[in-house]
Amino acid sequence: PAPRVLAQIALAEQALGRVRPDIDPPRAAVTILATLMGLAIMPAQDPPLGPSDDPIAAALLETAADILAHGLQ
Repeated sequence: PAPRVLAQIALAEQALGRVRPDIDPPRAAVTILATLMGLAIMPAQDPPLGPSDDPIAAALLETAADILAHGLQ
């Protein structure tokens, strides 16, 4: 339920104009949570994970880069 709750918050903020209209709230929620979880386990990776050919992972990475570069507003 955490991604769903975060997506609902993002959707509500989007309706108020505080989140960019081109952001997909469910995808952004999963991306934010996955990024946080991934960062939390990165020190445990030996060797570090490399790039993925997974299209879902690529889409999440693209969303993360967009949010980091441009923010949610």
